Amino acid sequence: SDELRAKYHLGDAAMEKLWKTMSVTFASLPLGVVTDTAFIVHGGLPSKEFRLKHLKKLSAKDRSTCQTLVQPQSDMAKMIEALLWSDPTRKRGINPSPRGTGVKFGRDVAHDFLVDEKLKYIVRGHEPVEEGVKELDCGDGMKVITVFSAANYPNEEGHNVGALIHLTGDGEYNSVTYNYRQKKQNESFFSPVYDSVISFFGSTTKAPPEDRLKSFVTDNRSRLLRAFKAVEKDGLVTKEEWASTMDKVLQLGRSVSWEEIQPQLAPTTTPNGDRINWREYLIEHTTDIKATLADNDKMGKTVDWKDKMLVIFEFLDLDMDGVVDIQDFIAGTRLLNRYHLPKIRQISDPVELFSRFDGDHDGTLGLNDFKEHLEHSHIVSKMSKMKHSLGKQQVKSVVKNIDLLTTAFEFMDKDGTGTVTYEEWKAGIDLLNKQLHRNEKVWNAKELFMMMDIDGSGEIDLEEFKDLFAAFL
Repeated sequence: SDELRAKYHLGDAAMEKLWKTMSVTFASLPLGVVTDTAFIVHGGLPSKEFRLKHLKKLSAKDRSTCQTLVQPQSDMAKMIEALLWSDPTRKRGINPSPRGTGVKFGRDVAHDFLVDEKLKYIVRGHEPVEEGVKELDCGDGMKVITVFSAANYPNEEGHNVGALIHLTGDGEYNSVTYNYRQKKQNESFFSPVYDSVISFFGSTTKAPPEDRLKSFVTDNRSRLLRAFKAVEKDGLVTKEEWASTMDKVLQLGRSVSWEEIQPQLAPTTTPNGDRINWREYLIEHTTDIKATLADNDKMGKTVDWKDKMLVIFEFLDLDMDGVVDIQDFIAGTRLLNRYHLPKIRQISDPVELFSRFDGDHDGTLGLNDFKEHLEHSHIVSKMSKMKHSLGKQQVKSVVKNIDLLTTAFEFMDKDGTGTVTYEEWKAGIDLLNKQLHRNEKVWNAKELFMMMDIDGSGEIDLEEFKDLFAAFL
């Protein structure tokens, strides 16, 4: 009621009436919906034992009596609370929720529920999702799908996209994502520009206006690139310079006021500022970077921000010369922050990070150089974990016997390919251990192998092996 009072500024009697009306309204809403393939609920599963039959036992009359759920006492109220407030987790079983209400239900619990109910999905909301839709794989093709429809949460200030999903008749689903900025573009921007592009080209294509515009700007990217570089200062242009350049290069005529549509199309680098990162605009509107950043298959497999930057590296090379400069890198990190990274992991100082990778300090970064720096970064990380895992005595033993271990490695590489499998590696460790005292022996050969297998191929490269162990010296 305090929140309502702050929003509506009503007197006590009117506030009491509004509160009761809203409570009755919410108590009249369904707690869940079942389709041929999915159970749709706001929060999630309340317990291991919960099945749809328990929900069906709840009559509309009983449901209407449960208008608020502050410290629920009855089993019915507790079930309703958990259906509305629970969240999925990779951890098995049912666990307490940090929210203080509802539970954290494991994917094993979700799997058993879906098997028993002969369903494929649990579709729910309740949690902000940066990419709009997030899947939790429960095995056997079954999933918990979190759909968060509020874009730029909260108050249109966040960076997440909103999403809707459409459950199809073939048992699959399609998703649509959007953000507040796209909404404003559609309302105040795409119509006049779309009309101008059609008038300019005389085309009858039925492509969406945003696709038409993207194609048009992409066709003129090299000209825009040269024009912006001619007027930029420290990688930025003023709002007036941006509008003037767009007008001169694209020549869409008076029907398009670039000054009016600039805030939606190319916002300034700071709120109420005057400078625009024009590279950020061109990268976003002439490449597939946004689709890539929203693609879980491409981006979800990488954890470190540097790996994520490698995925989008090709999009940053606007003039397609094989390298990116510091300004390209800054634009890329801004887009990575906006469309993919959660706030707590966003890149705050791209200039410092770029200098860390620019080994020859020439102000440019080639793709191969970037890959090499990434590989070195992963090696350093691996070595730190390996040292911690082995312990001081075993580290000393490894350093002391690197030549012997390398000889064993080469001996086990029977086919001369320069790689060994785990079985071959284990045999080499066993050979080394025969030469060592008990307190020096390497007992965790498998863990060590997995740490050294940087690319997860199931084999260790001899040269990588030497480089890794050289770091011990």
